[in-house]
Amino acid sequence: MKFTKQRIREIIKEEMQLLREEDAPEGAVVKGNLRAIAETARAIHDVYEDEEDIEEWVQEKIAVVEAILMSISHYEKHEKVRVK
Repeated sequence: MKFTKQRIREIIKEEMQLLREEDAPEGAVVKGNLRAIAETARAIHDVYEDEEDIEEWVQEKIAVVEAILMSISHYEKHEKVRVK
């Protein structure tokens, strides 16, 4: 799935609207951000072939993002278990 300039503009507009709404629940803002991350990750995923050589800096950035998201996921899983 490739993003057109128009779709990227729409995503940015949607996210900016959520950020402007002072009464927007934090969960809605975070979910909007996660939706944008998922869409962007899918677009990047679809660019590469399994056998393709990928520049080292790209691999490093993707590894950092993965580590950050896994850290958040781990925290949320354990925090919710502890709260129950």
